[in-house]
Amino acid sequence: MATDNNKLISQGLARAKQIMDARILITLRETAFDLKNATEVPVWTHNLWDSIGCGIFKDGVLMEVAFPSKEAEEPRTDIYGISVPKKDYWGYDELEDMVMSYTPAAKGWVLYYVAAMPYSELVDNRNDVDVLKEELVKPTFLSHVRRI
Repeated sequence: MATDNNKLISQGLARAKQIMDARILITLRETAFDLKNATEVPVWTHNLWDSIGCGIFKDGVLMEVAFPSKEAEEPRTDIYGISVPKKDYWGYDELEDMVMSYTPAAKGWVLYYVAAMPYSELVDNRNDVDVLKEELVKPTFLSHVRRI
């Protein structure tokens, strides 16, 4: 009888974890898309815009991405004199490379929110613009948690 109860409890806990993980993924997905949609950056070639997105990880495994649709029609080659390799920089490609090569240091769920163009921080500082809306992460996540 005790073995049956232990098995039943283990199965119940496993099912509860599946439900929680599914709800966390939904909440992180909604948060990621809200962050992506909150992007307001200066647009010259659309490459900075194209480089802002999120990766959702669970225990180091990429579960989903929230990437913008590609807008840039030409790459950035002028990178504000920053010491970077000379090449054509496509924002969407930079974002994809950065998210796909990211390895979270933490176990559990991770929302990786990034602006992947090499000059994003410079634009942030020079133009008095928040390229990433870090201050929105927590309240946005919590607003979605409250709805589930």
